[in-house]
Amino acid sequence: MKKWLVSITLGLALAGSASLCQAASEIAQDFNGGAGSIADFSINFGTGAIEWDAAGGVDGSGALKVTLSAADVANKEVAPMWTIPGGPFDTSDYYTLEYDLYIDVAAGVDAEGKYFNLQEVFSDSAWSWDNNWVGAVAGAYTGVWTHMTASVPNNGKKYFRVIWAMQGTAPYSSDVVVYIDNVVLKPLPNPFILDNGTDPSITWSPEGWATPATVEYVTTEDAGGGYTPLGCLKISPEYTGAWQQSWVIHTFPTFVPTRWSYIECDVKVDAALSTPDGSGNYGSFNFNVRESSWADHVLPGAVVLDSSFAGAWGHIKLPLPATASGGPLDIILSGTYGGPVVVYVDNLVLTKPITPPSILGIAPGTSKGVFVTVDPATDNQWDEEGISTPSADNDVTNFFWVESTPATYSITLADFPTPAAAPGFQAHIYLVNGDSITASGGSFAWNATYAGAPWNAYDYAGFKIQNTMDNTGVIAIVEWKTNAPSANPIEANVQQFPLTQYPTANGKWTFSFTDNTHGTITGPDGATAATFEVPDFISDPGYLNNFTPLTSAALFGLAKNDTENSGVNNGKSATIAAVQVKNAWIDRTDTFDGAGLTTTYAWQICRYWKNPETRVFYRPAGVGLWVKYGNPAEGYLVDVSTDLKTWSNAGVSYKYTDGTGIQHWAGVPSANVPPDDGFFRLIKP
Repeated sequence: MKKWLVSITLGLALAGSASLCQAASEIAQDFNGGAGSIADFSINFGTGAIEWDAAGGVDGSGALKVTLSAADVANKEVAPMWTIPGGPFDTSDYYTLEYDLYIDVAAGVDAEGKYFNLQEVFSDSAWSWDNNWVGAVAGAYTGVWTHMTASVPNNGKKYFRVIWAMQGTAPYSSDVVVYIDNVVLKPLPNPFILDNGTDPSITWSPEGWATPATVEYVTTEDAGGGYTPLGCLKISPEYTGAWQQSWVIHTFPTFVPTRWSYIECDVKVDAALSTPDGSGNYGSFNFNVRESSWADHVLPGAVVLDSSFAGAWGHIKLPLPATASGGPLDIILSGTYGGPVVVYVDNLVLTKPITPPSILGIAPGTSKGVFVTVDPATDNQWDEEGISTPSADNDVTNFFWVESTPATYSITLADFPTPAAAPGFQAHIYLVNGDSITASGGSFAWNATYAGAPWNAYDYAGFKIQNTMDNTGVIAIVEWKTNAPSANPIEANVQQFPLTQYPTANGKWTFSFTDNTHGTITGPDGATAATFEVPDFISDPGYLNNFTPLTSAALFGLAKNDTENSGVNNGKSATIAAVQVKNAWIDRTDTFDGAGLTTTYAWQICRYWKNPETRVFYRPAGVGLWVKYGNPAEGYLVDVSTDLKTWSNAGVSYKYTDGTGIQHWAGVPSANVPPDDGFFRLIKP
């Protein structure tokens, strides 16, 4: 048995706060990558459309074009939505949402003469509505690019999407055309610079009730740090010899102290211009953080300016209060002084310690293809996840078999758990009629990527492979329904075939039709495992309409399918190694040999409604081990060793982040996995 041991080596040089760095990277879309640039954008609600515009952006670059439609006189809104690629972002790691906004000069107006009221909305897994109210967007935005900035709420949530709610008062005079470009979620700056002595526009003022002080910027002193031009803040209290205190204040509009842990600065006492007290000290240094309501939070642990600060720069670091909303900030100098004192302050920053990442585990290598994991929550018994045929195909294609035989639908499974390990666990192929969903007022685009199609669709045909509940092999199921939304197929239209000759579901399963009413199931050994007939109800006059649609989708995926609240299949996974949907009109065969999920075809990810986070990921061939590690991930490499003495790069060329947003997977090539005992570490050069 191989013994895999995990270690972590941190190649970090943390010499004070200057070496802190952002724990997260920018999440951005500049729309310059072609039509695929808007793959993560959709319409959340309202009447309108989005499209990619090749030259509608800043400087003639690509942009997201949003149209608020005036065709319906009752319409008053449209809401483009950005689903965050790679899963949610943590509000503790991100600071601002920024983007550029442009209103077309030909845009119509609403009944009040404006384009719309704008809200920038952040939404979590429960579809929260955490909004930044911008207000009326009117003439000043016409024909010019306006840079927009919204603060990310500081509430500890994880957001899956950003929504721009554009809402006016019906009716509109004509369509409103809006362009959005250069969307970026910016990480929390760490350190966050309040004052580095280079911006004289930051004005500090002495508090009138305290001992008067002169406050100015000077260029003759500088604590370093690489900022230009050189300079620092000079505070000169007019002390006369008794115990006194001077407070100087500035209001920082972007100061949100609860986002950081410490306030830090460099301090120096001008020994030639200062008089020590009887103990040889120059008083004490502290901060007061105020609420927006002006409630004081004097920080505990004021720093005594002893002789080490006389003529030399010293570093001060104090913990920030946990509750202050921020705004005004005071620097406090206090003590029993023997005379005047001159204090220099530079590099005033807010900092937040970064916890280095940990290796969370090591997993065996997996087969290439689409790696799918079902929900680990016990109460989500009906969780289903998978992929759907490309939206461009769905809009114009009939994937059903009627009048298009021979028709073949197949799914190849790998790493599928045994019936003993995952009783009831399911793989499936679903065929969904898009015409009937749309005709009933539903959204076909949504239903084409909703993993629970057998329940939600009006007209549906499905093929399932399930582990038996008694560890005897697998069961094949063929089922149909028509004109039955929000319902499963009735029992008469569900055919089950116990296939005990197959101990596991691994391998290629084919569901095929030789004519409109007859078909076969082929097992992994290539033999015919069962034959079936289409139920009688499909021969009624509605048959052709319900199973020869103009729009349709084919879904491939996995379902938990365990007994209620048992949790036996929580977090189970398998790999879809290949798929095929082929009839007389179309052939979509994919063995997932490319660099990613959409290399051959633009497969869409399907999710169950309770799971906005992604549980579907592409994994390439040739991975011997997966190393899983947590945040922060930027800049870290995976090393491997056989003796803990000599380390080498593990050769990781493929990484991805799962739906939690905090678990990262790095694939170690099989050739670089030690044959016996081995060790892995994370290192940041």
